Amino acid sequence: MGTMRAPHAPLDAPEPLAAAAAGELLQAVLADPVFGILVTDEAGRVATHNARFLELFSLEGDLTGLEEAQVVGRAARATVERGALPQAALESEKGEVHATVELRDGRVLRGAVRSLRSVGWGRVWRFRDITAKTRANERARTAEQRLTEVQAVARIGTWSYDVAAEQVRWSPELARLYGIDLLAESAPMDVVYESYVRPDGDRLRAAATSALVRAAPFTVRGRIKHPGGGIRVIEVRGRPVRGEDGRVTRMIGTGRDVTDEARALDRARVAEERLRRMFDDAPYGQAIVRLDGALVRANAALASLLDRPQSDLERGLLWDFVELGGDDRGHLGERLSAGETVVLERSLVRRGYDDHDRWVTLTASPLHDELGAVVEAAVSFVDVTAERAVAERGESAGMIDGLTGLPNATRIQEVLRAAAARSPGAGLAVVHVDVDGMSAINAAHGRDVGDEVLIALAHRFRRAAPPEAVVARTGGDEFSIVCVGVASEETALTHASRLVAVAAVPLRIGDVAVVPRIGVGVTYPPPGEIAGEDVAATLLREAESAADEARRLGTGAPALFTEAQRRRLHEDARLLRDLEAAVETGDGLQVVYQPAVSLQTGELLGLEALLRWRHPELGSIPPDRFILLAERSSLIARVGRWVATEVCGLLRAWGDAGLPIPRVAINVSARELERPEHAAELAGIVEAAGLTPDHIVIEVTETALLRVTATLSTAIDDLRGRGFFLYLDDFGTGGASLSFLRTVSMSGFKVDRSFLRGVPADAEATGILEGILAVGRAVGARIVAEGVETLEQAAALRELGTVAAQGWLFSRPLAAEHVPQMLVDGVPVAWEVAQPEATMTLREAERLLGVSASTVRRMADAGQLPSVRTEGGHRRLVREAVVREAARRGRQPAVRAPRLPERPLSASADLLQQRPEQVREVALRTMYVGDDHGWLGTTGGAAACERWLRALGVALRTRDWRRAREATVDLRRRAVEAGVPVLELICLVDAVVRATAMAVTTGEAAELPRLGVALRRVAVEPG
Repeated sequence: MGTMRAPHAPLDAPEPLAAAAAGELLQAVLADPVFGILVTDEAGRVATHNARFLELFSLEGDLTGLEEAQVVGRAARATVERGALPQAALESEKGEVHATVELRDGRVLRGAVRSLRSVGWGRVWRFRDITAKTRANERARTAEQRLTEVQAVARIGTWSYDVAAEQVRWSPELARLYGIDLLAESAPMDVVYESYVRPDGDRLRAAATSALVRAAPFTVRGRIKHPGGGIRVIEVRGRPVRGEDGRVTRMIGTGRDVTDEARALDRARVAEERLRRMFDDAPYGQAIVRLDGALVRANAALASLLDRPQSDLERGLLWDFVELGGDDRGHLGERLSAGETVVLERSLVRRGYDDHDRWVTLTASPLHDELGAVVEAAVSFVDVTAERAVAERGESAGMIDGLTGLPNATRIQEVLRAAAARSPGAGLAVVHVDVDGMSAINAAHGRDVGDEVLIALAHRFRRAAPPEAVVARTGGDEFSIVCVGVASEETALTHASRLVAVAAVPLRIGDVAVVPRIGVGVTYPPPGEIAGEDVAATLLREAESAADEARRLGTGAPALFTEAQRRRLHEDARLLRDLEAAVETGDGLQVVYQPAVSLQTGELLGLEALLRWRHPELGSIPPDRFILLAERSSLIARVGRWVATEVCGLLRAWGDAGLPIPRVAINVSARELERPEHAAELAGIVEAAGLTPDHIVIEVTETALLRVTATLSTAIDDLRGRGFFLYLDDFGTGGASLSFLRTVSMSGFKVDRSFLRGVPADAEATGILEGILAVGRAVGARIVAEGVETLEQAAALRELGTVAAQGWLFSRPLAAEHVPQMLVDGVPVAWEVAQPEATMTLREAERLLGVSASTVRRMADAGQLPSVRTEGGHRRLVREAVVREAARRGRQPAVRAPRLPERPLSASADLLQQRPEQVREVALRTMYVGDDHGWLGTTGGAAACERWLRALGVALRTRDWRRAREATVDLRRRAVEAGVPVLELICLVDAVVRATAMAVTTGEAAELPRLGVALRRVAVEPG
């Protein structure tokens, strides 16, 4: 710190004493840790300063003796506005100048410069750091501003009342709401109420005064006449604040404009009164019902209709008075929750004190809460008993099958529900009969003959069933029989066996003799288990499931529904729910693509889109299971739309990426074809993706088409008219006649894989296949053979004139990300000629797959692993097929790890004094770090590696590094020509170098770094 000469001493003091006193006083001031002080003399030079001044302005050294302007200039460089305060202070002649300085590092200083010229000195510069105070003030101003903005947005103002001063203070927003002068911030309470709060000021003031006396919170609403015009409704809230002595010192609260809310409530009250009168005075039954079925309110007309007191109704459930099945109960709640209005016609079964049922039309409309959620339903009941009686005279057409005269599916469900309700303790059996082969009978002999067969079977079943049983036709070729009073499972099976027996007697329809094949299933639940909301649908599903099992067994005997099947039905129901959720989100669903290949040129002709589903808990679900479940419900339409959208979106993406857009086949269910809007929806999806219909092939199974003959022509014509190609899938399995195939006019056929079994070795199987192909050619359709797995099958199909084929010989179904490479390069399998390097021995396949030799032979015999015969008669397996199977099994190294040749490894192992297995382990662990090594996994790459390893082995023995270099240069040249990444060469080199370093002698190890560096340089450097 600088020294200071004494200022002029006072006239009445001895000069030395005055100087000493002044010096001590100055030193005490300069020692202040808060203020930074700088003092200049009358000549304008720095007389003294303290360390705090240097610290505040980030200066260094002793400033004593420097010119004032020079020091001020240094300090100015630390400020944001350079020289503002210093310059003003230097130019000012005032006694003292005050200013605030912002430094470049963000700090804020408050300073004063005072002139001492009156006592013969220059100036005193004094500064202190006010950064914290400034920022606190800024935060306070920001918070206050934000509070004001929030109050303005929420239209809520705040107020406080000082009890001692009897003054009310308000926020700007409250002043705006009340129309108070914004220039004033407070006023006595009486002035506020008398000037601004009218006409309900007295009531508002009374509420506030009462709350103050009681020291309690309050809420009150009142009207005010706003100075801007109009009456507004204000809601005032307040609460007391106590001081340290426990007495109320203040009241604080809010004021809010609730005019719109009050008017809405008034309108709601008026509307509610109108609705109440309409509800109570309606001439038909009305009720308010919760979604769980509880009646909240009922009118007098409903009480009269049900012949019950209103008080009883409002304590019951809807289905206490109206007969609703389990499906209807569940669907009613679901549809109401979805915002739908539901209309049902049901019988009133518990009418009260007379036994006469009434029929009503029940209409349920959803009622929403303020958030839009459905919480209740308004249900109306219109008595249609008289109209129903007229319609049912002579049997209602809506309950009778028009062909056989038997009750239909709707009627049999009502019979089941009534039987379960009347006799829950009696044995109840349901028999389901599924008539097989009706589509073939219709195709071979005409639909009239098929109808006569169904009529004859209906008569036989009615005569064979017990007298009290009800026989119904529940589907095109399905019958259901409900038997009551059945004593045991054996009795139920006896009834079912009679149906089997009468169906086995040949039917003669004109000149045609027919013996229908049937599958019969029986369900006989224990008496205590036949109750429930959905008893009818459950029993029918169980009997149908048992019939499916009977057909699968093929013994002709009826099958009894078992507990295992019940679990399967529950699983199916769960799968169907989960599938619906998967379609909604796309989670777990994947479309894979299998190519169709020209048998003449090997060209890729198109792809078939196949849907796969991986359940989050159950894993992969077979398509034939979840697709069948979807087809039995309305979900199949959504599944079809999802697949079409996925496929078209992917085709558009391929096209945008510059790839050729292939033609893709999509499987379509018969249930989808039955929907009149199906063709238009599919065309819309294709158009939205920027594609044309000729990019899409519609595949429909032959059996499915035969089942919808009535609507087939319209559906086919609509799709073909829009430009879609249509293929008949699984051709040959549906028993279609040549005339039928001409009628449906398909673009092509896909021959079912079952006709390729035994081809070409089995002459009979080959002859059948030739006949199937001849039928297809006879109607001028393109032909694709499915399930081609062996080279022999491909050769036989080509000789028989088949144009195209698909199967595992060419490719398994591929994920979408693997298809673009195929679109560019074509199908990678060279299937036409079985070159030796494209095959492997059974022993090699056994090691690669990790299975026994007998398992490999069985897979080859079954066609799962395509094979060829050498000239010597030995069997060899197609290498690519074995590699794909290994990858599917998760075997390592599979494609990415070619088996290293035995001879070089053995030779290297001898040199290294290690077992070959250890050398291979080190090499594989070090080398194969990726998922696919392309060239190194091919026959040519493996052979090049073998030559290089052999040369390297010689070089290690002879220490001939030139030979090692030349061999490596040759390996690199071959690899570069094949397009192998350089990283693979580096990994291969490191593998052998590290393996060698593990076991060579100390003398040889000294040469290894030089060898490793040389090999790496050759691998990565050009030339």
